[in-house]
Amino acid sequence: MGSDENTLLQQFPNAGAGLREMLLAETPAHEVTIPAFWIDRYEVTNARFHEFTRARPEWRKERVGGDYLRHWTGDQPPAGEGNFPVVFVTWRAAMAYAEWAGKRLPTEAEWEFAARGGLAARYPWGDQDPNPRLANYGESGNHRPVRVGSYPPNPYSLFDLAGNVWEFCLDEWQSSYPSGARRQSESDLRRMCDAKAERRVIRGGSFDGGPFNLRVTARDSHRADNPVGHVGFRCAASE
Repeated sequence: MGSDENTLLQQFPNAGAGLREMLLAETPAHEVTIPAFWIDRYEVTNARFHEFTRARPEWRKERVGGDYLRHWTGDQPPAGEGNFPVVFVTWRAAMAYAEWAGKRLPTEAEWEFAARGGLAARYPWGDQDPNPRLANYGESGNHRPVRVGSYPPNPYSLFDLAGNVWEFCLDEWQSSYPSGARRQSESDLRRMCDAKAERRVIRGGSFDGGPFNLRVTARDSHRADNPVGHVGFRCAASE
């Protein structure tokens, strides 16, 4: 998991201070052992999240307020966008949905394992440079989410692990990885769920992001309580 610092700096020799900080967040490369798990093929859609809000009224737009589901009209998602990824959700809302669905959010290690698709490559599809046929990112020109599954899947038959919308992970944000091998356990999952963290890990890049963020090792953070139009989520479950 992650990247070797020297290799990254060779790949991005002209990185300024901001980019260098993002690169170092991917380091060091380290081994993580994770139990078997399931992960959703697609990002959670407006249609599925609508089912959730109908079943759990406390998570409806008018109950939460602020920018939460700001693109919905009352309790209804945008017309014709039922199969688009849900956005303008908080990390807690994503967690509540996952619990309702009998799942949870993926850990960052699970997400990267899934995104790699069994490949030792830069992107979910391999080492080919990104282009608008492969993912919804800045150069695609959409400037908004599109229907899930609109681009080719990775070798694990998982869609949109690069682009479309950033995805919340279970982990609290740390600006770099701990060194050394580690084993992820159920107690780690409980700790992540209960952590009082202002920022949570997001993965995958988004519709207005650059190719840098589409790499399987790229990582960033987002405020857990700040719903925005470029962050959504998918679910996972322990086997």
